[in-house]
Amino acid sequence: MPIDSVWRIFDNELFEQRPGLTAAERHRLTYERLRHVNAAIGSGAALLIDRARMNALFAAAAVVDPVLFHAMILHYPLCLGFVTDLGAGNPETADCLSRLEKMDSVGVLLLTEAGRSGSHLATATEAIYDHDGRRFILHTPEPAAAKFPAAADSATPKTAVVFARLRVDGRDGGVFPFHLDVRTDEGVRAGVAIEPTEEATGLPHDYATVTFDHVPVPYGHWLRGEAAIDEHGTFTDPEGSIAGRLRRSLAMSRPVWRAIVAASAGISRAAVTMALRYSYRRTTAGPLAPDSPVIAFRNQQLALFAALADSVALTVITERFEQPDIAAARTGDTGMGWAPWSAVDLELPLLKATAVDTALNLVGTCRARCGAMASVATNRYTAYHGLLDAYVSAGGDNQLILLDTARTMIADGDHPAPDTADVDITEPQGWLLLATATENRLRTSLAAGLNAARGRGEDEFTAWNDHLDLALRAATAYADRVVLQAFTDAVQAADPADREGMSRLAAFHACTWIDRRAGEILRTGAGTPDQVKAAGHARLRLADALVETALATVDAFAIPPRHLSPILAGEGDYLEILLGGRRTAAPAPPA
Repeated sequence: MPIDSVWRIFDNELFEQRPGLTAAERHRLTYERLRHVNAAIGSGAALLIDRARMNALFAAAAVVDPVLFHAMILHYPLCLGFVTDLGAGNPETADCLSRLEKMDSVGVLLLTEAGRSGSHLATATEAIYDHDGRRFILHTPEPAAAKFPAAADSATPKTAVVFARLRVDGRDGGVFPFHLDVRTDEGVRAGVAIEPTEEATGLPHDYATVTFDHVPVPYGHWLRGEAAIDEHGTFTDPEGSIAGRLRRSLAMSRPVWRAIVAASAGISRAAVTMALRYSYRRTTAGPLAPDSPVIAFRNQQLALFAALADSVALTVITERFEQPDIAAARTGDTGMGWAPWSAVDLELPLLKATAVDTALNLVGTCRARCGAMASVATNRYTAYHGLLDAYVSAGGDNQLILLDTARTMIADGDHPAPDTADVDITEPQGWLLLATATENRLRTSLAAGLNAARGRGEDEFTAWNDHLDLALRAATAYADRVVLQAFTDAVQAADPADREGMSRLAAFHACTWIDRRAGEILRTGAGTPDQVKAAGHARLRLADALVETALATVDAFAIPPRHLSPILAGEGDYLEILLGGRRTAAPAPPA
């Protein structure tokens, strides 16, 4: 399936807006749409291998129907991906894979537990090995270990990938996934309790809590990778440690993070397309410049051109992920911090957090810059916000990812900050040096603070607890630098015909970054007040040029009009569209 045909999948009446559905009807529609997508792509396993195709599909799905995107994440990279990766070579997974591929059963993930923060590192659900039956007994030992996936819809068979702590002769073997049909056409599996939760409004799906009461699981349903239990009941695992096993079990998180970044980029492109097109058509009655389009005002320009540059930056990051892995997975037992994600991959989870936070702020900006019409004319901004808000926590909690990234930054040793005193920070080399200096000064400050606390005899909790804000800022600076570098590299690699426009957007993005982080830059001494002022002046010059080219940029995003608000993004008179063609001229005054 060519990438440019992805939008055709959604060119179907099934994806028309359907107001007034009950919660149950809305959930059934989500699964009907999911089956339509599955029939169109041919093979879910092949999709996971083709990064460009997967990114394009997931980005489009997020624009068309955010809840559908969420269902696709659960089914493809999480359920199908884990079964494919860790069940490779196991003949007993063949039937499960076949049903998932044909969508005779829809996949869900049962990883997070409801009762405690950081449950990935302390999974309480147990899979106790029964040597006589050569099987496992899956059990929820306490209410805090309840899982909460999307599994409440009684009409949709569900296959779950369940993460549980392996117990062999009472010993802890680490956390492994197991595949299990928790709901079939005949109903809920014996021993499994599925309790619907209160209806969510931001990202409405069939959420439920799931618990297990001594549920037998065949040996072949153990997604064990290279681990094994022999005929004598002896457990072996080449990973060699509990932390190493968790890292291996979570390895299929990488395509999940790529899909989330792609969706964040897709939503950002759609949001800024609607806001910019509306801003060029909407006029003001204000006394300062009556009858002028609102895009003529500097505050509108600076906000929406920043959003445009952010959307292109996220697109650049998405395309970067279509190349071979940008960061090698860790090897050996590095231990775990606040979350396991940095041990799985060094940059992908960080860029997931950055993409979601960036897109969430962008959607809010675009919605506000469209005024009341953003709420009256479309529910898309609300739906986008709901998805992004959910993924602040889903796919790895953003704050935990940032904190874990800061931990790896400290472990990586000292990085001297470059001198930026005489550089032009409005040029690529200058803004990259400034970003590096900001990151490294924060890294050094964090390391010094932690070392001083330890020197005073403080325990690790107290030492880190007093520096959590600094840790978040250091990791954010690291992410900023990675995105700026990627955007700058993309300009150099761009087609010559596109390079000038890309260069202008990259410069605007960099100058906006300086404006947003001015306090951090000045507080750390990475830059000077004059440099910050220079970036502000450069933004105004760049905005003058972007007024002429911004619409061409959003046109190049090529989002089909049917998936945007016709009132905000259409080409005609938005008042006439809003009034259903009933707009009339004002009556003439009486003679």
